[in-house]
Amino acid sequence: MDTSASSTTMHGADHDHEHAHASAPAHGHDHGMFDCAGNPGGHGGGSLIGHIAPGSLFIVWGVWWAYNVCLRAAVTATNRLTFSSAPFYRFPSKRFQLLEPCLKIVAPMIALSMELFLDHLSEARPYQSLYCPKGTKLVGEFAGENVNNWQHAASYPAVIASGCVDVLSHYVELPPGVTRAFSSMWIGIMAFLMFVHEKHEALDKMAHWLLAVSMLLVFAFQVLEMQHTKSVVVSMGKAASTIFLGAWLAEIGVMMYTGAVEWTSETSRGVGAMLAPIFFCMLFLTICLGVLCLYVMFAALQRRGLVPGAMVASCVDGDDMVMMDAPNHPQRSDRDVRRGMLHHKNSNVTKQDRINAAELGGLMMGTERSFDSDSAHG
Repeated sequence: MDTSASSTTMHGADHDHEHAHASAPAHGHDHGMFDCAGNPGGHGGGSLIGHIAPGSLFIVWGVWWAYNVCLRAAVTATNRLTFSSAPFYRFPSKRFQLLEPCLKIVAPMIALSMELFLDHLSEARPYQSLYCPKGTKLVGEFAGENVNNWQHAASYPAVIASGCVDVLSHYVELPPGVTRAFSSMWIGIMAFLMFVHEKHEALDKMAHWLLAVSMLLVFAFQVLEMQHTKSVVVSMGKAASTIFLGAWLAEIGVMMYTGAVEWTSETSRGVGAMLAPIFFCMLFLTICLGVLCLYVMFAALQRRGLVPGAMVASCVDGDDMVMMDAPNHPQRSDRDVRRGMLHHKNSNVTKQDRINAAELGGLMMGTERSFDSDSAHG
């Protein structure tokens, strides 16, 4: 038996096998993903409104956090009080004080319905089934054209759960850290799903990978805030990163779905993939500077006694309000007192005003009308 010939034959077979294996992804780069008609690459696609709408919600949410954090930080710093963040911020109205957690429940429900049904009413089969229906070539198998919708929809239940826990914490005393843990969990799940979200073109891959990074950034600040509830920097970072997440999500919609030639032409997509990280970094820097400017503005207004009393009251609880009203408090000078809410140069404050302010402050901080154990235990 000619062992050298046999060895050569086996080597050639192995080489052919390796060559075939290496070339396989070129044909099956979609990981064997097919639509129900049997066509390859049926993973569906996004849209401009599908990025702008959720992006706008994240921007509004982040701005709401930034407003509360910067105002609270400015007021507490001016009056020598201790800053403390909150898992969510109550709206300055008894009737709508739980507006933020309620929106965390309602908005994701609408988004989930849009992903799986409402956004596809013009199609022959509006419901985006996870399985191929009867009458199709791949009946009973996973529907490749709907997998994007299901992966997007899978990120919403955790947001809904977090909103429910926020509402529950208003009525039931939960273990310390539970509300913040659920708040961290929803963005952590969203970041993970985005990291494994399959994209194939260079610009599409880069844009969505950066989106996952922005989600991970929000997650990091959420986790940090669990341990550093009195850190202004961490709370401002959480707000800024949430705005940034929404802004970058909207930017992806502009890059990918407006037909801009600099992003969509075949010759510029590779260059666009290299430029996207530059836009990403500059956008984050701009938003961070914007949040810092918001704090500086509130601090300047508060030092001059120009922040309305109700806004100041929303940042402190009843005990701190009493301290702000104490002219002979050992840690406060006469000038500090004049800057306090109860000594605004442009307001005439009565005893009832002080009572109302203290009640409103307690309401917003969750120390009197909420069993939010996160705030109570720092």
